[in-house]
Amino acid sequence: RKLIHIILPNLTETHIIAGIWTMLQLLKLFDTPLVLTGGGPADATLTMYMYIYKSAFNNFDMGYASAMSFVFTIIIMVFALANMKLNSRKD
Repeated sequence: RKLIHIILPNLTETHIIAGIWTMLQLLKLFDTPLVLTGGGPADATLTMYMYIYKSAFNNFDMGYASAMSFVFTIIIMVFALANMKLNSRKD
C-alpha cells in the first residue's frame, strides 16, 4: 500500500527524466554498431546516424543526408527541451 500510494507517485518524474535521457543517448549511437557490424545483416543494426553517413558518403547524396540531419536535429532538440523543462520544474 505504501509502495502504490507514496513511493511510485514520487518516482514518476525520475522515470520520465531517465526515459528522455536514455532516448537521447540511444539517438546518438553511431560508432559501436558501425565498428561491430557495419549495419549488420540486412541493415538490422543500422542507426539513424549510420544511415545519414551512408547516404552522404557511400551514395554521394549530400542533399538528402543534410535534410535528414536537419530533421534529426529538430527531433533531438525536442527531446532536449523536454528534458530541460522537466529538470527545471519545481513542486
